[in-house]
Amino acid sequence: MFHRIRTARTAATLIALTVVGALGGPPVAAAAPSSHAPLAPCDGAPPRVTGFAEAAAPIVGWRENLVFDGRGRRWVSNVVAGEVVGYDAAGQRVATVPVASPGGLAVTPTGDVAVVTGALLTSPRSEVLVFDPDDDPTARLIATLPAGKNGLASDSGGNLYTTGLQESAIIKLRPDGSVDHAWTGAAAIGGTNGIAIADGVAFVSATLAADTVIYEVPLDNPGAARPHVLTRLPEVPRALDDLAVTDDAIFAAGMTGGEILRVDRQTGSACVLASGIPGPTSVRVAEGFGGYGPGDLFVTSIDGQIRHVAAG
Repeated sequence: MFHRIRTARTAATLIALTVVGALGGPPVAAAAPSSHAPLAPCDGAPPRVTGFAEAAAPIVGWRENLVFDGRGRRWVSNVVAGEVVGYDAAGQRVATVPVASPGGLAVTPTGDVAVVTGALLTSPRSEVLVFDPDDDPTARLIATLPAGKNGLASDSGGNLYTTGLQESAIIKLRPDGSVDHAWTGAAAIGGTNGIAIADGVAFVSATLAADTVIYEVPLDNPGAARPHVLTRLPEVPRALDDLAVTDDAIFAAGMTGGEILRVDRQTGSACVLASGIPGPTSVRVAEGFGGYGPGDLFVTSIDGQIRHVAAG
């Protein structure tokens, strides 16, 4: 069973919800209270958290998402600066791709990096673009959608899935960029944000929900989605943003408390892996990135810093 988290300060909650509210979208209705126990720190020594690569100014340097291309580079979306930046394992900037208000990033089965745009309230529309990280990385358009999209993930067939705080469903795009309306209509979960796919399931967070909740959405049966509630009112919600999924765990960025949460995929038990990160927006497990491995997490945040969380 998933455990209830401990109470965070009301001021921190208001700050976090104000920040995510800038992206648009109403809160999701709360579920009935439960008797879950507060989340505790994860067992063992706390992980070492250090800065990685160049830092940027808070807010204007807002890093929204990151992804590893599996070939030695990490790509980071700078939503306000309007660019997707590639870094090597030494933290050096190796490429910059101009993209207006970039949000979620994903690597497709062909090795392209996909990016969704338009999360900011000032964005007139959302676009899904892709670029080849091994070539001169110029983004090319594959789909245009209404504004407000944020999260992005790819499945093994090259389909893309995008979320949005203003959306009433998760949107599925076929490899040719067309919307799969039947699938999308069945994935009727409102106000979603973070998304990661593993083992034929999309794991999705709802940032503005009154509960702290992660949904499991089977790709072959999206109507059978089920929520896992980590906290219910009157506990303060964690305002979960993006996710990472491994064979053993789900890692989630919690904006309210500046935390990285770890949820055991077998037992459902949850704990606080790391804290003290101002407004974390995404977390990823290192893949094909220098000497880093499965115990190395990287986190983006609204304060403009990219962080390495040495969890293993």
